[in-house]
Amino acid sequence: MSVPKQILALSYIGYRTGHHMLRQGYKDVSRLFGAHVIDGIEKFAGNYSADGVVSITADEREKIPSFEKCINCGLCDAVCSNIENIRKMTGSGPSMIASSHSRAHPWYKHAKKFVGEWQNCGDCLKCLEVCPTQVPLKDIVAFMQRVIKSQDEGKIVE
Repeated sequence: MSVPKQILALSYIGYRTGHHMLRQGYKDVSRLFGAHVIDGIEKFAGNYSADGVVSITADEREKIPSFEKCINCGLCDAVCSNIENIRKMTGSGPSMIASSHSRAHPWYKHAKKFVGEWQNCGDCLKCLEVCPTQVPLKDIVAFMQRVIKSQDEGKIVE
């Protein structure tokens, strides 16, 4: 490697190291200069509030992989008799919930009308018993209802 390239590489490494060190200590430095630093939750809310993206809890983060196991076989639609209004509104049954969850949070506001119908769901759990991948539809509904409520209240971070 030529000397100019070595100097350029070392100066870039030095720049990145200094930049990293300043970013790590910028809170302390910003207090000295009286600057307001946007960080963490405030930065998240600023970036995503317009899109309706909300934070998720650690418990929800653990459950999400089980939410995403749906293979859209339609067996839950065949055994569910409690959610007739969803069928009338969407032409589909409980499987619509698994499909809706796979979309981004901003889309949930469009799903509000049929997510609310889940109050008619009993605790028979036939959908879970028949599901080949054991998708917990009631947990998905609870998650979506919490996200929709947070969006309606303007709460991005809980």
